Amino acid sequence: MAKKEYSKEAQEFLKNLNRIQEDFSKEIGMTTILINSKGEPIISIGPYWEICKKIQTTKEGAEGCMNCYKGAVSAFTSGKVQDTLLINCHVNFAAMVCPVKVGGKIVGAAVGCGGAYNEEDRKKVIEVMSGIEVLSSAEFARLAEGVIPISKEDVKGKAEKLVRLIEVLAEETAFSEVFET
Repeated sequence: MAKKEYSKEAQEFLKNLNRIQEDFSKEIGMTTILINSKGEPIISIGPYWEICKKIQTTKEGAEGCMNCYKGAVSAFTSGKVQDTLLINCHVNFAAMVCPVKVGGKIVGAAVGCGGAYNEEDRKKVIEVMSGIEVLSSAEFARLAEGVIPISKEDVKGKAEKLVRLIEVLAEETAFSEVFET
């Protein structure tokens, strides 16, 4: 998260934004973070799912996650992502980049990873993870059972709802302070 001193109004805006982001993450089963137009985090990442924490305990897993995140942020900051982009991460989890637009201008994005688009993707996650020694295959399979498949249409629809909620919050004057528009 960017180290910056915010006004009380901006702090309240961030608190509300963080609550919305956490609810969104839980609803779609992805860890998400909101970034500004420069690709800098503006609120803390969260929540991390247990399976993601385990993946990141290995060098290979941590590097893969970081490379996926950097790739998503790079695609966004390069201007290539104008609408919601749905992809798969290095272990085949669902991942997304959803631009936040206010007044037609892209001011940031929601970046997320950790769900599964369908049962086939969830099974591929288990397959890929068998090559990364993090847990026993039985323990990993148990954690993967908790990964609830969600359709690409649902992820896109819910991501676009998140953006609309942020746009409503943007009516607060602290928005420009936080997103540096």
